[in-house]
Amino acid sequence: VYSLAPLTLASSEITENEALYVGGVYGISIDLVLDDSHIKSNLGTDSVGGLLHAYGSLTCQSGSSIQQNDGTNYGGGIWLTDSTVTGCLIEDNEADEGAGVYLSFAGSTTLTSLIVRDNSADSVGGGIYVDRTDLIMERCTVEGNSAPYGAGLYISNEDSNALLMGGEILSNDARGSGGGIYYESGELEVLSVDFGLD
Repeated sequence: VYSLAPLTLASSEITENEALYVGGVYGISIDLVLDDSHIKSNLGTDSVGGLLHAYGSLTCQSGSSIQQNDGTNYGGGIWLTDSTVTGCLIEDNEADEGAGVYLSFAGSTTLTSLIVRDNSADSVGGGIYVDRTDLIMERCTVEGNSAPYGAGLYISNEDSNALLMGGEILSNDARGSGGGIYYESGELEVLSVDFGLD
């Protein structure tokens, strides 16, 4: 699915598609709503398995999910640029970098009430990969993801800022270092996030 206009997917499944770039849904400069819909088991043979979204809002409701997609190199579940994203389940996706969520030169992006779980990266950023992006992340759950480095979040954010507020970063497995967060550069502020340390 390729869209340059506002789009609502209701009671739909986008599944088992393949493309060089973006196996599932490609939305640019649009407000996209997933309502009881699932982007599942798609393949980007170069990058982005499930969804590329840029310059607009993405809202997931009624249990909508982005799951079991393979982005090969970058962005297994979702690649975002200048996006405001609310309420998505991003689960069981794979890529070399940014298996769940991939943010690179992504402008200003806000993630609210996402569940990012059980994603697996071969290199960095099992749950969320952040590179030179002004990120606000509110009340998100990042759980059960894996990667050699930065299993939950990998942040290499030169000249950019990341603010994490509330939510949970739990039970992520890094085979090298940075189980919860691998923080390399940029400004990072963490407020009231549960790391399961009690």
